[in-house]
Amino acid sequence: MGVDDRLFRWIHALWYPAILGTMIGALLSQRPPSLTTLCWALVLIAYFAVQYGEGLGREDRYNMREFCFDVVEIVLMVAAFSILGLFSIWGETLPSLIEALRGGPAPILVEIGRRSILGGTFFMPVIARAMRREIRQEPHKTVLSCLATGVILLLGAGLVSAALVAFFLAIHVVALFKPGGRPAKGAA
Repeated sequence: MGVDDRLFRWIHALWYPAILGTMIGALLSQRPPSLTTLCWALVLIAYFAVQYGEGLGREDRYNMREFCFDVVEIVLMVAAFSILGLFSIWGETLPSLIEALRGGPAPILVEIGRRSILGGTFFMPVIARAMRREIRQEPHKTVLSCLATGVILLLGAGLVSAALVAFFLAIHVVALFKPGGRPAKGAA
Protein backbone atom coordinates (compact mmCIF):
# COMPACT_ATOMS: atom_id res chain seq x y z
CA MET A 1 0.00 0.00 0.00
CA GLY A 2 1.03 3.56 -0.55
CA VAL A 3 0.92 6.70 1.53
CA ASP A 4 -2.84 6.43 1.92
CA ASP A 5 -2.98 2.97 3.54
CA ARG A 6 -4.33 4.48 6.77
CA LEU A 7 -7.22 6.06 4.86
CA PHE A 8 -8.00 2.73 3.22
CA ARG A 9 -8.01 0.92 6.57
CA TRP A 10 -10.09 3.69 8.17
CA ILE A 11 -12.78 3.36 5.48
CA HIS A 12 -12.66 -0.40 4.79
CA ALA A 13 -11.91 -1.69 8.28
CA LEU A 14 -14.06 0.74 10.27
CA TRP A 15 -16.66 2.84 8.48
CA TYR A 16 -17.87 0.60 5.67
CA PRO A 17 -18.34 -2.51 7.87
CA ALA A 18 -19.81 -0.41 10.69
CA ILE A 19 -22.48 1.15 8.46
CA LEU A 20 -23.18 -2.14 6.70
CA GLY A 21 -23.53 -3.91 10.06
CA THR A 22 -25.80 -1.15 11.32
CA MET A 23 -27.95 -1.57 8.20
CA ILE A 24 -28.29 -5.29 8.92
CA GLY A 25 -29.01 -4.59 12.61
CA ALA A 26 -31.61 -1.95 11.74
CA LEU A 27 -33.38 -4.37 9.43
CA LEU A 28 -33.36 -7.14 12.03
CA SER A 29 -34.44 -4.92 14.94
CA GLN A 30 -37.57 -3.41 13.45
CA ARG A 31 -40.44 -4.39 11.24
CA PRO A 32 -40.08 -2.71 7.85
CA PRO A 33 -43.14 -0.59 7.07
CA SER A 34 -43.83 -2.51 3.84
CA LEU A 35 -42.74 -5.41 1.67
CA THR A 36 -41.25 -2.89 -0.75
CA THR A 37 -39.09 -1.40 2.01
CA LEU A 38 -37.95 -4.87 3.06
CA CYS A 39 -37.02 -5.76 -0.53
CA TRP A 40 -35.08 -2.52 -1.02
CA ALA A 41 -33.30 -3.01 2.30
CA LEU A 42 -32.20 -6.51 1.29
CA VAL A 43 -31.10 -5.31 -2.17
CA LEU A 44 -29.09 -2.47 -0.63
CA ILE A 45 -27.43 -4.73 1.94
CA ALA A 46 -26.46 -7.23 -0.75
CA TYR A 47 -25.26 -4.46 -3.06
CA PHE A 48 -23.10 -2.78 -0.42
CA ALA A 49 -21.69 -6.14 0.68
CA VAL A 50 -20.61 -6.79 -2.92
CA GLN A 51 -19.20 -3.25 -3.23
CA TYR A 52 -17.28 -3.74 0.02
CA GLY A 53 -15.80 -7.02 -1.21
CA GLU A 54 -14.76 -5.50 -4.51
CA GLY A 55 -13.18 -2.53 -2.76
CA LEU A 56 -10.88 -4.79 -0.76
CA GLY A 57 -8.94 -5.62 -3.92
CA ARG A 58 -7.92 -2.00 -4.56
CA GLU A 59 -5.61 -1.36 -1.62
CA ASP A 60 -2.54 -0.87 -3.80
CA ARG A 61 -4.30 1.81 -5.91
CA TYR A 62 -5.98 3.66 -3.05
CA ASN A 63 -5.52 7.42 -3.09
CA MET A 64 -7.32 10.58 -1.99
CA ARG A 65 -9.77 10.40 -4.91
CA GLU A 66 -10.75 6.82 -3.97
CA PHE A 67 -11.15 7.97 -0.37
CA CYS A 68 -13.52 10.77 -1.45
CA PHE A 69 -15.60 8.31 -3.51
CA ASP A 70 -15.79 6.00 -0.52
CA VAL A 71 -16.93 8.83 1.77
CA VAL A 72 -19.69 9.77 -0.70
CA GLU A 73 -20.71 6.11 -0.93
CA ILE A 74 -20.92 5.84 2.87
CA VAL A 75 -23.08 8.98 3.00
CA LEU A 76 -25.31 7.44 0.30
CA MET A 77 -25.55 4.22 2.36
CA VAL A 78 -26.89 6.15 5.35
CA ALA A 79 -29.15 8.33 3.17
CA ALA A 80 -30.57 5.29 1.32
CA PHE A 81 -31.58 3.54 4.53
CA SER A 82 -32.89 6.78 5.98
CA ILE A 83 -35.02 7.61 2.92
CA LEU A 84 -36.54 4.13 3.29
CA GLY A 85 -37.42 5.03 6.89
CA LEU A 86 -35.07 2.46 8.45
CA PHE A 87 -32.38 4.82 9.80
CA SER A 88 -32.99 7.95 11.75
CA ILE A 89 -30.68 10.94 11.76
CA TRP A 90 -30.96 12.86 15.01
CA GLY A 91 -34.21 11.05 15.70
CA GLU A 92 -35.78 11.75 12.30
CA THR A 93 -35.88 9.80 9.05
CA LEU A 94 -35.29 11.69 5.80
CA PRO A 95 -38.97 11.57 4.77
CA SER A 96 -40.02 13.16 8.07
CA LEU A 97 -37.22 15.74 7.82
CA ILE A 98 -38.37 16.68 4.31
CA GLU A 99 -41.94 17.04 5.56
CA ALA A 100 -40.80 19.12 8.57
CA LEU A 101 -38.74 21.45 6.38
CA ARG A 102 -41.63 21.89 3.99
CA GLY A 103 -44.15 22.41 6.78
CA GLY A 104 -46.36 19.42 6.04
CA PRO A 105 -46.75 16.29 3.95
CA ALA A 106 -44.52 16.30 0.89
CA PRO A 107 -45.00 12.95 -0.86
CA ILE A 108 -43.63 14.18 -4.20
CA LEU A 109 -40.45 15.49 -2.53
CA VAL A 110 -40.01 12.23 -0.65
CA GLU A 111 -40.39 10.28 -3.91
CA ILE A 112 -37.90 12.57 -5.66
CA GLY A 113 -35.55 12.03 -2.72
CA ARG A 114 -35.95 8.24 -2.93
CA ARG A 115 -35.29 8.18 -6.66
CA SER A 116 -32.32 10.56 -6.39
CA ILE A 117 -30.64 8.84 -3.44
CA LEU A 118 -31.21 5.27 -4.62
CA GLY A 119 -30.34 6.18 -8.22
CA GLY A 120 -27.22 8.01 -7.07
CA THR A 121 -26.22 5.04 -4.96
CA PHE A 122 -26.15 2.77 -7.99
CA PHE A 123 -24.64 5.40 -10.31
CA MET A 124 -21.74 6.37 -8.02
CA PRO A 125 -19.57 3.41 -9.15
CA VAL A 126 -19.97 4.54 -12.77
CA ILE A 127 -18.59 7.96 -11.85
CA ALA A 128 -15.74 6.36 -9.91
CA ARG A 129 -14.85 4.03 -12.81
CA ALA A 130 -14.94 6.96 -15.24
CA MET A 131 -12.60 8.98 -13.03
CA ARG A 132 -10.24 5.97 -12.82
CA ARG A 133 -10.55 5.49 -16.60
CA GLU A 134 -11.77 1.91 -16.05
CA ILE A 135 -15.09 2.10 -17.90
CA ARG A 136 -13.83 -0.05 -20.79
CA GLN A 137 -12.06 -2.63 -18.63
CA GLU A 138 -15.25 -4.12 -17.20
CA PRO A 139 -18.12 -2.71 -19.25
CA HIS A 140 -20.68 -5.12 -17.76
CA LYS A 141 -20.38 -3.29 -14.41
CA THR A 142 -21.10 0.04 -16.04
CA VAL A 143 -24.03 -1.32 -18.05
CA LEU A 144 -25.59 -2.97 -14.99
CA SER A 145 -25.11 0.17 -12.86
CA CYS A 146 -26.69 2.33 -15.56
CA LEU A 147 -29.60 -0.10 -15.95
CA ALA A 148 -30.21 -0.09 -12.19
CA THR A 149 -30.07 3.71 -12.07
CA GLY A 150 -32.42 4.02 -15.04
CA VAL A 151 -34.95 1.62 -13.55
CA ILE A 152 -34.97 3.55 -10.27
CA LEU A 153 -35.29 6.95 -11.93
CA LEU A 154 -38.04 5.78 -14.31
CA LEU A 155 -40.04 3.40 -12.11
CA GLY A 156 -39.31 4.83 -8.67
CA ALA A 157 -38.52 2.87 -5.53
CA GLY A 158 -41.25 0.28 -5.90
CA LEU A 159 -41.34 -3.48 -5.72
CA VAL A 160 -40.84 -3.98 -9.47
CA SER A 161 -37.75 -1.79 -9.57
CA ALA A 162 -36.35 -3.56 -6.47
CA ALA A 163 -36.81 -6.90 -8.25
CA LEU A 164 -35.13 -5.64 -11.43
CA VAL A 165 -32.20 -4.13 -9.53
CA ALA A 166 -31.84 -7.41 -7.58
CA PHE A 167 -31.76 -9.25 -10.93
CA PHE A 168 -29.01 -6.93 -12.24
CA LEU A 169 -27.07 -7.44 -8.99
CA ALA A 170 -27.42 -11.23 -9.34
CA ILE A 171 -25.97 -11.05 -12.87
CA HIS A 172 -23.04 -9.07 -11.49
CA VAL A 173 -22.43 -11.51 -8.63
CA VAL A 174 -22.48 -14.48 -11.02
CA ALA A 175 -19.96 -12.64 -13.21
CA LEU A 176 -17.69 -12.12 -10.19
CA PHE A 177 -17.45 -15.87 -9.61
CA LYS A 178 -16.51 -16.75 -13.14
CA PRO A 179 -12.80 -17.48 -13.68
CA GLY A 180 -10.90 -14.22 -13.46
CA GLY A 181 -13.85 -12.40 -11.90
CA ARG A 182 -15.16 -11.31 -15.27
CA PRO A 183 -18.15 -12.52 -17.26
CA ALA A 184 -17.68 -15.18 -19.89
CA LYS A 185 -17.39 -13.94 -23.46
CA GLY A 186 -20.76 -13.10 -24.85
CA ALA A 187 -22.34 -12.55 -21.41
CA ALA A 188 -24.07 -9.29 -20.56
